Amino acid sequence: MLWYDLVQDKVQGHDLWKYVNPDANDADPTDPIRPEKPKPAEGATKVDKVGVEEYGYELRKFKHQETAYSNLRTWIKESINTTCAIHIQDERVP
Repeated sequence: MLWYDLVQDKVQGHDLWKYVNPDANDADPTDPIRPEKPKPAEGATKVDKVGVEEYGYELRKFKHQETAYSNLRTWIKESINTTCAIHIQDERVP
């Protein structure tokens, strides 16, 4: 199995491939995006309950992705040969 395949396997199930796919478009996001907090509709004083529940789900998904993404970055840095480290030395691990 190629190292590239190992990376694909690690991101599967976390919906992260769009962030790490080397063939992605430059317009694609490079990090998971935190969901926006729901706001009351115009003229309302309270936030819709369904909106709050959806936000909670999306926030949990985001935090799960963020953790998996950080773990992937660490794994990549630890799994490559030290002679290749120069190619990623400036990459961050959140």
